Amino acid sequence: MNHEIYQDMRFIETMQVKEGRIVNLPFHRERARETILYHFGITCDLPLKELLTGTDFSSSISGIWRLRVVYSKDIDGFTLEPYVKRDIKKIKMVDGGNIEYGYKYENRSGLEKLLLLKGEADDILIIKGGLVTDTSFTNVVFRKGEELWTPSSCLLNGTKRRAMLKEGLIKERIIRVEDIREYQQCFLINAFLDLLPVEVLPLK
Repeated sequence: MNHEIYQDMRFIETMQVKEGRIVNLPFHRERARETILYHFGITCDLPLKELLTGTDFSSSISGIWRLRVVYSKDIDGFTLEPYVKRDIKKIKMVDGGNIEYGYKYENRSGLEKLLLLKGEADDILIIKGGLVTDTSFTNVVFRKGEELWTPSSCLLNGTKRRAMLKEGLIKERIIRVEDIREYQQCFLINAFLDLLPVEVLPLK
């Protein structure tokens, strides 16, 4: 693989900090390690935990914080700020065409173009080749009876998704557009969201 083409490419890792600790830190480290190895051909672990040392952050501060790290071969910068929850109730299915987002790129222009199609919905559910993938910022989970399923065709394997699969809380399978009607509920998950229920608006 020619790694030179990725030299100017940057990535992001967005983490939940709760009571002074990064939630699901091993999964964030794993994803960053995979990203750097694939794009630059080197193996390294970013000092994510160490970012909290020497900041004004204190474990005595109540609430949840958002740690956003920008990196390439190493950390280029980061921000730490109180987490503000987004109000997501309805998501609209849109055709994602040939969109690719297998790694958490800083450049989200492809996703931002698709977001223009959301209409009155709060976010989009991206369909690719007839398969359900993700929303613009979360993985999705569907409930059928007592079982929870996440699409194996996800665009990005999120850290909460990885953790829930490892813990056996969810399972993955191929989910097509026409399969959605077979499920009773749809949920959103990411580093900050634990099974947020939403309504899925149809693909037009």
